[in-house]
Amino acid sequence: MIKYLMRFILLLAYLFLLVSCANELENTEVHVPEVKINGTSIDFETQTICWGSEECLDTIGESGYELTIDKLATTHHHAEIGDNLAITFHETPKPNTINLSIDEIPEYHDQWSYNGETIKAGLPNEPGTYTYSMLVYWHGEKASTAGLVNYQFQVTVE
Repeated sequence: MIKYLMRFILLLAYLFLLVSCANELENTEVHVPEVKINGTSIDFETQTICWGSEECLDTIGESGYELTIDKLATTHHHAEIGDNLAITFHETPKPNTINLSIDEIPEYHDQWSYNGETIKAGLPNEPGTYTYSMLVYWHGEKASTAGLVNYQFQVTVE
C-alpha cells in the first residue's frame, strides 16, 4: 500500500512540475535585448508577433504576419566600417534562436542558437544606412514556439 501511495505522490509532484513549467513566458513582459555598437546602446522598435502562448505557431499560421514596423527609431546610430554589433538577452528564459537580416542586403541572413552569451555580428563593409530585422524565437514544450518577436533598428555605417 505504501509503495502505491509513494508512486501516486511522485506522479502528482511530476504533474505539478509539468503544469507549473508549461510556459515560462506566460504572464511576463516581452523580453528586451541589449543591442550595442562599440559599447553604446542603440534604440530599436519591437513588434510582438506572439508571446506566452503554446499555440503561437497556430496563431501565426492562421493570421499570418508581416515583418515590418511602420515607425523605426528616429535616431540613426552611427558606426564605422569594421565595428561590431553586440546582442545580449539578460532576462530568463533566454531565447532559443536569433535570426538577423539586413533589408538593404537581401542575401545577408545570420542565425544563432542562443546560449546566453553575447552575440557579435560584423557591420557591412560599405558605407550606407542599413535596416536590421532581428527575429527571435522562444521555444515552448514539445518543439512549439511560445514567443516570437521582431526587433528592428537602423545603423549608418560611415
